[in-house]
Amino acid sequence: MCGIHLGDATPLDLIESMIADRSREILGDELRNLLIHDLSYPPALASLWLASYIVGTDSEIELITESGERNFVSTDNISELSIADIQISSVNFLRREKSSDWDALLPFLQLIMPHANSTRYGGGRNSDAEEFNLQLSTVSERVNSTTPVMQALEIAAGATDRPLTAKDKDLSVVLGSFSWLEFSAQARNVFGSVKALRSALSGAALRWSAVDSAPEIERAIIFLDQVEFGRFDHALSVEKQLLRSRFDLKSIVESPTQWLSLRDEFERWRQDYRRAYLEDHAQKQERNRQLHQQITATTRLVAQIEQFEQIDAIRLGSEIIGELSDLWSQTIRSCTVCEHDGASISLIDEPVCSGCRGRLGQPPNHTDVADMIAEIDSLFTEYRDRLATVTSKLVMKSQNPDKLNNLFRLNSAGDLSDLANVLDDKVISFLNELFSESGNTGGNSGDWASPHS
Repeated sequence: MCGIHLGDATPLDLIESMIADRSREILGDELRNLLIHDLSYPPALASLWLASYIVGTDSEIELITESGERNFVSTDNISELSIADIQISSVNFLRREKSSDWDALLPFLQLIMPHANSTRYGGGRNSDAEEFNLQLSTVSERVNSTTPVMQALEIAAGATDRPLTAKDKDLSVVLGSFSWLEFSAQARNVFGSVKALRSALSGAALRWSAVDSAPEIERAIIFLDQVEFGRFDHALSVEKQLLRSRFDLKSIVESPTQWLSLRDEFERWRQDYRRAYLEDHAQKQERNRQLHQQITATTRLVAQIEQFEQIDAIRLGSEIIGELSDLWSQTIRSCTVCEHDGASISLIDEPVCSGCRGRLGQPPNHTDVADMIAEIDSLFTEYRDRLATVTSKLVMKSQNPDKLNNLFRLNSAGDLSDLANVLDDKVISFLNELFSESGNTGGNSGDWASPHS
């Protein structure tokens, strides 16, 4: 080293100059002479400077331990070492480029095959490479089979940050290598260090152990997310929100016992939800049955109104009546009574009845039907009252006793106040003839006043 002129040159300049002159490699003795003897660095400071240099230049040192083992330190593994592990007195070589031989890559290789051996001990590349490839293929298949299951779980949970599979694409690139050398090169390129790759592989191992539970977790999340409540405050709604907030995928996968506890809570909540849902469903069924009884009765009234309209003396307007039947049919089309109840509603695969799809607490939405029932009742009453009024005047004025006798006999078959119950073509023809003879041939003639006009 006596030929080196220090001048104002920095240690970095001197090292770079020496590496350039020596095929990008410096012997440990030359490095110690420069840092300790020529630059007068204390050994501890020289070791610190060397560690900084390795990180800053992405270079490598080869150390020789007391047992004669070769250790390689670079950005691959320096973050996992202490300064005591990097002693300048143990440096065998400083290299500007990282080594690619088996021993230098052991920290990466041992992540796949923990018992991978150094060539110094009779193992290494020649004896372990084939087994390493088999292990690599096994790990790759596990990760590739786990990824779709975990992605489905993330999608179900709406986890856009992909807490489980964010590194799987990078892992697939590394694990898809065809040799130990390609694997190590890809590991350095994609992950940059043994520590980062170890973390990714550890996460994959946790997911592999959780893969059997993933579908069950996914179903629970989907069930909770599909539950909707009607327009009222329900304690189950609050409990659902609290329970759902605890489904943190990363922590569940990392802690299997957490899922076991969460699963028990979910099942208890689902049982409470099912009891409340079935009670609510039964009440809706009863209300809908009552509504259907009203619909059946009103449908009969619609038919009777159409018959009333055929009596000239009380006709209101065929255009209105012509639209009434169609409008009524459209209004009641969606009104059905769900046939499912009790044991037929499991609420296991989904949180609603498969028949009616009704939500818990969902209020009935039949106001249009109720309003139209009221309108039809009112219209029917008007027709009936018009018939009664016209008939009463006929009785008071009629000069035809035979027709009146027939009318009274008709009254015996059906009270005139509810004559619609006996209307048919013959009765309508008779009434039209009767009212025609009496001069009451039109409901809008103005010869009498309807109580609802």
